[in-house]
Amino acid sequence: MSSTNFDIQINGDTGTNYANHWVGNNSTTIEVGAQANNPRIEEMVTFRSGNTSPAGVIMDFLDYANTNKFKTMRTISGRMDATGGTTRITSHLWRSTSAITSVKVYPDNGNTFPPGCRIALYGIKG
Repeated sequence: MSSTNFDIQINGDTGTNYANHWVGNNSTTIEVGAQANNPRIEEMVTFRSGNTSPAGVIMDFLDYANTNKFKTMRTISGRMDATGGTTRITSHLWRSTSAITSVKVYPDNGNTFPPGCRIALYGIKG
């Protein structure tokens, strides 16, 4: 069974302007961590091919149009399968005051998303 995490770039920014910190668990182990100066957002929930209990991720882009502050995102994610499960709460930072106008979501390490993987973007009209 192969697995794939996913990455995100905002507005095509490939500079080291992303950071995050998280808390979660991997079956019975508590995990905490942080990353700084990344060229992308790394979302570390794993999508596994052949998994009948797929992963789920909800990511909120906060104040995406505000040009007076850096952008923050929060993610709640989880996965459960025969080998165990994971849950994670992550806070992401994009160090830019630009409004978010594009979001690129792609699998990490040149992998492909497993069959059946879906990505949807929802918004609230102000």
